[in-house]
Amino acid sequence: MADERKEMMWCTLCGARFTDDEIKGWGCPKCGDDGVPCGCDRDVSVRVNWHELHILVVWAENWASRSSDVPKGHKVIAAIARRLQSQHPELPYLTLTGEIAAMPAELAKRGVKFDKMESNIAKPPLVPVYGPGAVGHVKA
Repeated sequence: MADERKEMMWCTLCGARFTDDEIKGWGCPKCGDDGVPCGCDRDVSVRVNWHELHILVVWAENWASRSSDVPKGHKVIAAIARRLQSQHPELPYLTLTGEIAAMPAELAKRGVKFDKMESNIAKPPLVPVYGPGAVGHVKA
């Protein structure tokens, strides 16, 4: 039987997972992000109500979009929210940007007609996806 790949960390932005041998210096080998990576030994399962999680994500998204301390913060929050959302795609959006982006289609489904929708909420940022992060890797 072949040796199992011993992943040690993964990129908080793109979700790619790496072994020690694949990491060359500081930064993600896939997307180049220089943020602090996640340790695979801390991939855990957490029980929470979706509304509670929505509150935390919206607050984090709001803070990150206004913070000059962490210019990439909005992308990291969007990437984390995307990985969380992918675990329950049938539930409402976790982000305010996602809710607003979906609003025209939701209103059209309900027969509400409108000419134009305006918002001061930024569009969701584009973020790279090279891996699942902790999804599918939590140890029981």
